[in-house]
Amino acid sequence: MRDNGQMRELSVGSRSFWGPNIHLGWATVTGVTLTILLWMLYSPGSAQSTGVTLRWLEDLLRFIPGMITPSEPGFDKIAHATGFATVTAAALLTRWNHWWVIGLSVAHAGLSEVIQWLLIPGRSGDPADFCFDVGGILLAWTVVAWWSRHTLTEWRIS
Repeated sequence: MRDNGQMRELSVGSRSFWGPNIHLGWATVTGVTLTILLWMLYSPGSAQSTGVTLRWLEDLLRFIPGMITPSEPGFDKIAHATGFATVTAAALLTRWNHWWVIGLSVAHAGLSEVIQWLLIPGRSGDPADFCFDVGGILLAWTVVAWWSRHTLTEWRIS
């Protein structure tokens, strides 16, 4: 953003969550990725759609060298980290207040494990999943902050 011919830094850290310069494209990406994450986290383990998706992922990932598939140990942790990292990165790129984005993401990570443990048939809450969720959130924050400082000229995430 230009102000009197000079580049002006926009802070995502304003007090308002809905700042004046929200990037609607990234807000749309956030909505889509959040919807996918919610479906991944809250569909019952016994649901037919879950089995279909796992078989589809198994078939897709089998052809990528070095990629683990849903039936292999560790896939669940990778899915948790990448799911939360993707949503968090997109939300940060909307220019929403980064403290709100990080805080709500971490709160959702913890709450999702409690909900899975108490309310969703065929699912269980796992503290290790929470750790991988938070790891994905912190990775996204680090990458987006670094990227915004080194490549974006119109706004910064602090």
